[in-house]
Amino acid sequence: MTTAYKEILKITDYVISKLPLKSTEELPVSLHNASYLKKLNLNTNWEQRSKHYNNLEWVNRDVLLNSVISTVNEFKPEKYLDLGTGTGKILTTVKKNHQKTECWGVDSCEEMLNKIENKDNYILIKNNAENLKDIPSSYFDVVTARMVFHHIENTEKAAKEVFRILKPGGAFIICEGTPPNIESINWYSEMFKYKEKRHTLTEVDLINIFISADFDNITTKTVLIRNCSLNNWLNNSETEPENREMIKKLHYNAP
Repeated sequence: MTTAYKEILKITDYVISKLPLKSTEELPVSLHNASYLKKLNLNTNWEQRSKHYNNLEWVNRDVLLNSVISTVNEFKPEKYLDLGTGTGKILTTVKKNHQKTECWGVDSCEEMLNKIENKDNYILIKNNAENLKDIPSSYFDVVTARMVFHHIENTEKAAKEVFRILKPGGAFIICEGTPPNIESINWYSEMFKYKEKRHTLTEVDLINIFISADFDNITTKTVLIRNCSLNNWLNNSETEPENREMIKKLHYNAP
């Protein structure tokens, strides 16, 4: 069997299992439709997503933003880093509250970093979370990561990098969207398959990751974002129309 034929079979399996085809008879048409095949690639295009990222309701909601910032404020950091900073929502708010703090931001997408206002106020590095080699060890008082770890390929390695760059006694404040209970894990994972490649991380998963990276004094807090728009989330996430409809169906029929 040739490599090309194997690839076609893999694509066929993927279409059947992941995309909302109404019947197998639609498959030959879909395989010859170049625009439809593009939808098979669920690798997140952060350059495209950066165009609408600041329109996302959850990004701007005070309840989530304030929860992270209030925790940062407890530590009054002199040196601070926001990991996976994106358009800098957390980073810029910390700077407003702590004007004398040396503030760093790291993100793998340059287009995201370019959307940060008053960039000269920050030290910005284009890099991924698993490789912070340009950052000295034992340097920061506080590191934050909001809705980042589910995108990181090697979460254990990233956690160890954060531990390395924190001063002894420093704090890592992480905010993650997690399934609300064990029974919903499968539904949660299935739903996100239509949006992007990501980890489904439970609270226990996160705790174990940070225990393995030698963190201690680990505490958790639940923050609920009520009445957050599903349409706003999907329409500003560069998700294909067919996939958006499938995600909506899964929500409408959620257990």
